[in-house]
Amino acid sequence: MLTCKNSANLGIASDIKKPGAHELGYDRVPVRAAATLPKLWNETVGNLSQLTQPVLVYRSSTDHVVGPASMRALRAGVPEGQLTVRECADSYHVATLDNDAEAIFEGSVTFIQAVTAGNITLT
Repeated sequence: MLTCKNSANLGIASDIKKPGAHELGYDRVPVRAAATLPKLWNETVGNLSQLTQPVLVYRSSTDHVVGPASMRALRAGVPEGQLTVRECADSYHVATLDNDAEAIFEGSVTFIQAVTAGNITLT
């Protein structure tokens, strides 16, 4: 159980490589809210095998917020052939505000179009 004498911990925001880019975020994270995350993580990981649709993941090669355990959980839990992973080599955690943003937006649209047309090749 997560315990702390303070009611909030420092927030996380703006893990962005692109000069001048800034993410709006909370300056504090309530301890009570953070304490619910392990339960959510366990439920999510435990239900990944029930996914029935293709999954597209963009992950930054350098991420100061999310560690490699998340990708390992996805690879282990998502049914075979349903997971497509694309690397964001020039971005940090907030890749949609970073250098790889355009590639993410364009790639996501292409992926959705391919899925809805029924002609996607999963990798």
